[in-house]
Amino acid sequence: MRQRAFQLTEAQACEMQGAYHNCQDAQTRTRYQAVRLYGQGYPTREIEAICGCSRSSLMEWCRSYREAGVTGLVDQRVGGNRALLTPHQLERLQYLLGSHTPRQLFGVAGCVGTGQFWSVGDLAQLIQREFDVSYKSETSYRELLDKCGFSYQRPAKQYKSRAALKVAEFEEQLEKTDRHDAEHTRERHRRTRRGITLLTGDAAGGLALAGGSSRRQATSGP
Repeated sequence: MRQRAFQLTEAQACEMQGAYHNCQDAQTRTRYQAVRLYGQGYPTREIEAICGCSRSSLMEWCRSYREAGVTGLVDQRVGGNRALLTPHQLERLQYLLGSHTPRQLFGVAGCVGTGQFWSVGDLAQLIQREFDVSYKSETSYRELLDKCGFSYQRPAKQYKSRAALKVAEFEEQLEKTDRHDAEHTRERHRRTRRGITLLTGDAAGGLALAGGSSRRQATSGP
């Protein structure tokens, strides 16, 4: 049998084992384990059964390890469906988007957009900074924003939280109702004052008329 060209030294195997135990990402752990087993001489079919991978993937991982070492096996998640964040990362992203503006995280000078609302550019640099993940398509970022509860505001080319938009719509409607009620109250007060003025005028006219009648009676007396 021909000797396998790809072999790990004892030190390299220990490094891979340590990386495996310290890693939290399941897919990266699979790569560590598969490459270590292959480098220690395990049969390819046995590795496929243990790790649940294909032979082509195994060969690709070994090539990545030869080129960049352990770091070459870290999941960079660049492009396509492989770029989907883990549930934990998605939860973290939702928290950051919902509780911070780009300006709060990057500063005014570091924002791609205005800094008040999230844009695709700001989201891209946030994901790169927090998770070391980069997407090839803007569509992926837009889908992430939608999944995190943000809606695209076309005129401003920005994304706003749908929850925040509902609150804003409610407040706007409340403000309109308050303005209508205030105007209705002012109009009622104006009508009330107009009625008092008319009543006062009528009363004064009646007194004047009564005074004139009294004087005429006094003049025509005996």
